[in-house]
Amino acid sequence: WVRDLIHRHDAAARASGTRIVPCCGFDSVPSDLGTWVLAHEIRERFGEPCREVTSAFSLRGGFNGGTIASLLNVMAEGEFDAFADPFLLNPPGTAPADTAPHRDPVGPRRDGDHRAWLGPFLMAPINTRVVRRTVALATARGDTAFAADFRYAESMRLGRGARAGAMAWALSAGMAATTFALRFAAARRPAARWSPAPGEGPTEAQMDRGGFRCELVGRSASGRVSRARVSAQGGPGDRATTVFVCEGALALVRNLGALP
Repeated sequence: WVRDLIHRHDAAARASGTRIVPCCGFDSVPSDLGTWVLAHEIRERFGEPCREVTSAFSLRGGFNGGTIASLLNVMAEGEFDAFADPFLLNPPGTAPADTAPHRDPVGPRRDGDHRAWLGPFLMAPINTRVVRRTVALATARGDTAFAADFRYAESMRLGRGARAGAMAWALSAGMAATTFALRFAAARRPAARWSPAPGEGPTEAQMDRGGFRCELVGRSASGRVSRARVSAQGGPGDRATTVFVCEGALALVRNLGALP
């Protein structure tokens, strides 16, 4: 959907000075701005571009019905295979010849940088494409914070012990099985019936108890490491998204001259 927005409206928006800002909630602000800030911190601190950023998410809170409906619609429309392209949203000519190193992690692993077990993150196929588009657009404007072979990947953080390792394996297997099953209408129908409807979601108390943390690890071209964190109290898809959308609107109103 975002890719089609770009194809249909980018040229007219540029000509008229219009800003179209999709993915301006929990997806994909922590990934996008977290990576941008960390890469520029590395450039300023070490005097060299950022070669790689990885992020690991920890979440508390439930899913909204609209989020689930969006996933089911993607599967129903047969668009899921498009997510196999790590550079789906990139401007033409900005994807590397070899995209294999940029594919989303799908299995469990014990990660030394994050000092934890990591598993696949449900929103990574969206967030990573948004980050790569931002990097391409920034580089085209002359931004030197990102190396030519820059890589970005994100995962779910499960913890450090044996229990976390088991959870990482279970999450990987469960996501693989669910993704396969939802390709079929016979599985999507009960999933839609048992899920919250669009407009429904966590209770006020659940939203208040929710929160997220996005830990980012960045490496410079020579291998120097820097870290960053984006976090918030309150349900990611409700409280945090509301803040991000409103701050985005305020930036367009109050800081338009400073925006690219």
